[in-house]
Amino acid sequence: WDTNTEDFQFGLQRYKEFISKFGKSKVPHSYKDKDGYNLGLWFYNKKAQKKAGKLRTDREKILTDLGFPWE
Repeated sequence: WDTNTEDFQFGLQRYKEFISKFGKSKVPHSYKDKDGYNLGLWFYNKKAQKKAGKLRTDREKILTDLGFPWE
């Protein structure tokens, strides 16, 4: 049981729902979904992890394929 993987997959699903609902891939920092999940924090954590060299390459590719705005 890997909570890191579970957290990533949960956030990823919410991120896909955000893109589908709003038609954009940049999540506002303070955005929380209807269930109160802080997707904005998840989104900016992924950016910070990549910048620090701590984001797994497979996850980076998944996010890039979804149009994740790294800059």
